Amino acid sequence: MLGVVTLHTLGHGGALNAAHGSTRGILWLIEVLCYPSVNVFVLMSGYLSSRRLSSHAKRVLSLWVQSVFYGLLIMCVGFVTGLNSFSPRLLLQVLSPLVHRTWWFLSDFVAATLLFPLADVFVARSSKGEVGFVSLSIVCLLSVVSTLGHFITTQDAFTLHLGYSSMWFVALYTLGSCLKAYEDKVRLTTPSLLAGMILSTIFTWWWKLWGGLYLQGLLGNDTSDVFLNYTSPTVLMSALCLVLAFSRLQFSLELPRRILSVCAPLSFGVYLLSDHPSIREWAIASRFAYIGELGPAKAVLSLVAAVLMVLVVGLLVDWIRNGLFSILGIQTRITTLVNRTKLRVEANNNTNT
Repeated sequence: MLGVVTLHTLGHGGALNAAHGSTRGILWLIEVLCYPSVNVFVLMSGYLSSRRLSSHAKRVLSLWVQSVFYGLLIMCVGFVTGLNSFSPRLLLQVLSPLVHRTWWFLSDFVAATLLFPLADVFVARSSKGEVGFVSLSIVCLLSVVSTLGHFITTQDAFTLHLGYSSMWFVALYTLGSCLKAYEDKVRLTTPSLLAGMILSTIFTWWWKLWGGLYLQGLLGNDTSDVFLNYTSPTVLMSALCLVLAFSRLQFSLELPRRILSVCAPLSFGVYLLSDHPSIREWAIASRFAYIGELGPAKAVLSLVAAVLMVLVVGLLVDWIRNGLFSILGIQTRITTLVNRTKLRVEANNNTNT
């Protein structure tokens, strides 16, 4: 989530657009370094999946309840501060964030989650050879071929919308599940994985700032962003390297493990709060443009301070939200609802048979 907050601060915050000279190069390097964050999140969902249908259903309901909570909270803040006024349409939008795509990632991820069980069944029942073939097919077809297609035509060959789609999330989840099943075949060391991530990052950064502009003179169209999207093979490679490297990470000290155990469940709340359209408009849009106008060292320090501020505020708010949900027994109610629904469906199936 740290990477996602950094992306929003640089992009929505206006720092990249305001940057020039060496500061521009440094900030774009940080942007490229953080770009695999979304892919990492979905890959990890597949890598760590419990492969139980009920867990996916609980996750969908939990995400919807959490998103409605933040929508209502932000709507109330807008009323109190006078930044917006009540309307039935606004209330409907708050109660149906998936339909209104209040958060693009949430809508696409929830839609993809409904198909994740199919990936779980495939991985569980397939041989390692079949799993490896599907993994290679996803990388080659949906990433490499899709990216090469952008050099030839402006058409989106597989309707992936550069990764802003539930289809891409299903592919990533499947790839993450395959990666877990195929993990014992990966002989790369952690230093090799980190080196692969660094090389991918440097190439993407170079292409964004220089390589794409050079090719523009030959092809006549701007290709500087071809490798800077979620379906890009370099961004995907960075994400895969990070997932494998993180899976091997071991903390010898108790403090880092405790910090991660506390912050990890709250991280999605940081995204919901910081990337809500109203919060983006009120507190983020162009508010960090001053960072791009600073020198390289001051810009990096200011960016770190801004990201940490957003992160700490988001974690604190979601910690309060989590405590409130615990008092109200929200998660217990969701679990009960899912289990009862599952039992009723199974009972109906047994009756019909």
